[in-house]
Amino acid sequence: MLSQVSVPPNASPTINTGGWVYGMAVLLVVLGIVVTLLIVFGYMRYAPRFQRAEGEPRTVKAPRVQPGKEVRRPVKITGAPVFAPPPVPVAASAAATEAALSPAPVSAATPEAAAPAPAPSAAPPAAAAGEHREVSLDQETFEKTLAELLEKGTDRRVAEGQARRVALIAARKKAGG
Repeated sequence: MLSQVSVPPNASPTINTGGWVYGMAVLLVVLGIVVTLLIVFGYMRYAPRFQRAEGEPRTVKAPRVQPGKEVRRPVKITGAPVFAPPPVPVAASAAATEAALSPAPVSAATPEAAAPAPAPSAAPPAAAAGEHREVSLDQETFEKTLAELLEKGTDRRVAEGQARRVALIAARKKAGG
């Protein structure tokens, strides 16, 4: 019998809103909205990008172009435009360097031809620019280094990469660059 509650027919229901905690929650929401609005309007009032001096125009517009009249521009243009020359393609400069460095065919019959050709005064453009020349892999160094690394137990892909690096460095040293 204790599990059933009997409600008298003349009783009126009471509202349970949580008491003062519910009231404080409503107050904090209203206070948060007011503070947010104050911050937004304060920023719009005091931020430099939203301010303008009195007497200045509201917008900046480009002057209209009217046929037969001179256009006023804020920048004074003097002289003709300066154009930079287009860059020289690398392949063309390499071919020109090759032609300049290759010795001319000499004839043994003339004494002037027996004189050595003057050495070029400047280094080739590729070397001056710091570019590496293409060299082939030093196969002997590659195989020797690969065998050493595989013997140590290094993974095959890692060993091949390291051996290729060592072989390329050795090939560049042999090529003189």
